Amino acid sequence: MGITRLTLAFAFLFFCGNSYAQSYEPSWGPPSKKPGGFNTPMYSLGVMNGDYYMSFVNGATNTIQRFNSKHKFLGKQELTIQKGKRNLAIREILHTRDGYYGFSGYYDKKKQTYSLIAYDLEDGKFTKRRKIFSQELRLSGLRSASGGKLSLFGGRVASQLGIPLNDFVMSADSNMLAFHNLVSDRNYFAEDQIMVGLFDKDLNLQWKKKQPLNYQDRDLVIVRAAVSVKGEIFILGRLFERRRVKDRRLPRYDYKLFVITKDDFKEINIRLPGDNAPTDAGLFIPPSESEVIVGGLYTNSDRRGGLLGTFLIRIDLADYQIGSKQYKFSPRDLENIVNKGRIKRNKGLQEDRYEIKDFISFTNGSMAMVMESTWTTINSNPSPSGANTIQTIYHSDAILIPTFGRDGELEKIGKIDKYYSSSSALNQSYGLGWDQGNIFLLYNDRKSGRERRDIGGRKGSLYTDMTVLSADGKKIWEGNVFNNRAIRSVFVPSMCTIREGKMMLVGLRLGKYQVGIVDVH
Repeated sequence: MGITRLTLAFAFLFFCGNSYAQSYEPSWGPPSKKPGGFNTPMYSLGVMNGDYYMSFVNGATNTIQRFNSKHKFLGKQELTIQKGKRNLAIREILHTRDGYYGFSGYYDKKKQTYSLIAYDLEDGKFTKRRKIFSQELRLSGLRSASGGKLSLFGGRVASQLGIPLNDFVMSADSNMLAFHNLVSDRNYFAEDQIMVGLFDKDLNLQWKKKQPLNYQDRDLVIVRAAVSVKGEIFILGRLFERRRVKDRRLPRYDYKLFVITKDDFKEINIRLPGDNAPTDAGLFIPPSESEVIVGGLYTNSDRRGGLLGTFLIRIDLADYQIGSKQYKFSPRDLENIVNKGRIKRNKGLQEDRYEIKDFISFTNGSMAMVMESTWTTINSNPSPSGANTIQTIYHSDAILIPTFGRDGELEKIGKIDKYYSSSSALNQSYGLGWDQGNIFLLYNDRKSGRERRDIGGRKGSLYTDMTVLSADGKKIWEGNVFNNRAIRSVFVPSMCTIREGKMMLVGLRLGKYQVGIVDVH
């Protein structure tokens, strides 16, 4: 779900409090076939004005289906995707202060122009289709359609999976909307370019810019982006770095922060003192809007110690002065997170597994990171014909939440235990959302026999669990929401949305999908 801005009233006290007798039992609709067949791309558009919407792309037609919260089918809308613009399907919804909007985008190779299309949601229909952004891009060909490079509705893999690519970011007051994308020419000698556009809450374009970057041989990737209430756009990029011999054990990439306004462009190097270097980083703007913070995990040239700790780099937006702090994990921090052997051998967290996924900020100045352990394995299985079948298995387990006080000091590290593996990347990670101050994290978990007995002995080993945190940061609920035997499909975290007090869940299996609605008020 990308960088998340949550406004809460009190400090984050992750392990305090008891579970309340709250029920989060989903109301499931019937299993449904995807229009167009097994391989039809499908997108969850979420709940809007009391009803929920699903989007499907079948050839040149984008079908939008509408249901009420009781899963009654209310009708469909078929939008024709013009020839040559076959990715012009609604797959992203944003809610500004002015209302709900659907978005799509495409690159016209003949005109060498990239355009954004917007739709208004009125009376349950997407109407007033209009072009809100157009940028000339003279390219010999796109180098990549993934990893942040011209990715909106252009990434083949992401399009098939139905994963929103998060090329939009919204300001804290929902009055400013920024679009960003990195464009890489197939010609490796050509410069990379970042194209951005800033819109108001009515989707009126305020300004646009195409910024050249001379990093074409360093595999630049956009990691995170944010926009301030003043319309300043911040983009955190990661670049491949050729290390000197003495630094070869450091991660082979660097981070840069790009600050883009209508009349200015700045590059800020994200560096740590000594022989330390980031392994992963994220970006967010705290509620004060007086600074931008880059936070993440770091290691050093020894590398045998794994992840050494976390860091925060604060950039003052008045004069762009930079201050940084590093917080080395102590044995006490790592208790109940890693085994005692790793602590005893000073190994810390396993370096290549943890990613910064989200930030949570609070009105009193405290904040938290959400990080998850993920990795892949490759299986090679011989077939009767003698050829090997290669299969990628995606794994994810613990969610860690380092929390920082209003003084910026590391206070504690919360942990959510889980483990899940699958040949589908679609079912990995977690879904995160909030309603009336409460924070909801949903995730798949493959349980052992003992764990199943502890929760009532349900059949099947795959469960979808949830942790709920209150507005004052206490853990108020944790438990199982459903298991895959109950709905005969697997929860897709990337399709989880929470709007208007309704949580929308989507399960998917063998070309059929199922939608569940949970009242979270």
